[in-house]
Amino acid sequence: MAGVSSQSLPLLPGCSYHISVIFKDDMGNTFSGRLIADLRQAGLLTLQGNQMIDSFQQSNICIIILSDGYFSSEGHLDEFVKIVGSSEPLRIVPVYYNVDRSDVRHQLGSVGEAFSVFETGNEDDVSPLREALKKVVNIPGYNVGNVANGNQSEEGLIEKIVREMKDKVNRIVCPPKPLAVGLDSRANPLNCWMKVA
Repeated sequence: MAGVSSQSLPLLPGCSYHISVIFKDDMGNTFSGRLIADLRQAGLLTLQGNQMIDSFQQSNICIIILSDGYFSSEGHLDEFVKIVGSSEPLRIVPVYYNVDRSDVRHQLGSVGEAFSVFETGNEDDVSPLREALKKVVNIPGYNVGNVANGNQSEEGLIEKIVREMKDKVNRIVCPPKPLAVGLDSRANPLNCWMKVA
């Protein structure tokens, strides 16, 4: 992947990073490590999130890698509720790593088991967590579990995520401005020449 100067990619005011990647360390760091390395190589200032809420507040976009282990960590779930509740959906990108989106939506399978453990002793926190989960599963994301079924290689999926995150950073920070009436026909050739969408 060709490197690009990170200075050419804009940041939101108050942000120090383009992307923060939040995950539970139980993944063996294979997928997450390659994703982070490729994001950085593509010129995206990328923060690996240990303290999630701090990481998120410093970044344009937050990629949350949801895995079995992620749901078994009470600390991750508390921070997850804070992140989802304090942001606009455009800034969150879920990646389902060996968990199914429908299991997250309905708290089934290993996600349901971890959720049951969380419910014990945390009755007051269950409702906000359910709302946060509903919000996240309705945000377009990526399912790494489909990679294992032959739909796309893990490497191909990482390349796709990196490419789409570069586009998303530009859309969030520099949304397209509507042109004045009558300028479209004159601006289109110039936009094509400059590769501006």
